[in-house]
Amino acid sequence: MNGWDGLVAVLSAAIGSFFGAYGAQWIVEREGRRRRAIDDLRSTNTAIVLSSFALNTVLDLRRQHLAPLVERFENDKKRAEAILKAGQGHIAIQADYQEVSLPRIPIDKLSDTVLYRVNLSNRALSIANLAFAALSHLSETLDQRNEFTREVRDNPGRDDQERIMRYLGLPYMEGHTDARYPSYISAIKSYTADAAMFFAVLIDELMQHSQHVVGQLKKKPWEHDDNTVVTPRNIDMSHAFREGSIPQPSEYAALLGRLGFNPEALLKEDREKATQAE
Repeated sequence: MNGWDGLVAVLSAAIGSFFGAYGAQWIVEREGRRRRAIDDLRSTNTAIVLSSFALNTVLDLRRQHLAPLVERFENDKKRAEAILKAGQGHIAIQADYQEVSLPRIPIDKLSDTVLYRVNLSNRALSIANLAFAALSHLSETLDQRNEFTREVRDNPGRDDQERIMRYLGLPYMEGHTDARYPSYISAIKSYTADAAMFFAVLIDELMQHSQHVVGQLKKKPWEHDDNTVVTPRNIDMSHAFREGSIPQPSEYAALLGRLGFNPEALLKEDREKATQAE
């Protein structure tokens, strides 16, 4: 073998070694990206399940306790104001002193998954924080209302008329007014709607993210090497829109617009299904 043949052999071996190493590195990186995508999809599915649990908990509490509580108070307030306006004076109303608390929700696990284990957009993270805040405020307000009801209900020194007036937030004892209970009812109504809206949007963002991750995977997106099935989850929220448990995005248009959402397009499929089912 002459010198040229030797040089060619050396160069060929070097080039083969380089591209072989490069190819192996490319395969390793591609597999790493695929595994990270599958882990992201799993975390996203976990977040969807936990967010759906939080939303359903709020909606069930609203349906069973909060909506009747708010409706009864608003009707009692209107009735009492009509009695006072007619100059009848004495108000005979059975105040609602039933205590209501938010059931336990794994919010710490949900927060950790959404904020640190899923690669979400800034607008989705903003919605997540709003949802967590609304849930926290709702729980705190329910606790404050419970404390108020115990204070008024269990104090033997209060006569029935004073208790009713404090429940309604109307003047009693020479003009004294306790406005706490009406403010609690107003806050409960507001925070319940906020939690429902923000969790619905968060779930929608998570479902869109899961579809995006699936699109990035080159192999069958739902198959992992250990034969674990990983599929994107889908949640149907049309029933909640149909019964009015989730507010319309248009009610939050200004806030959602600032976060980068189009309120008219948001949750459109669920809202249209709700309309078609009516």
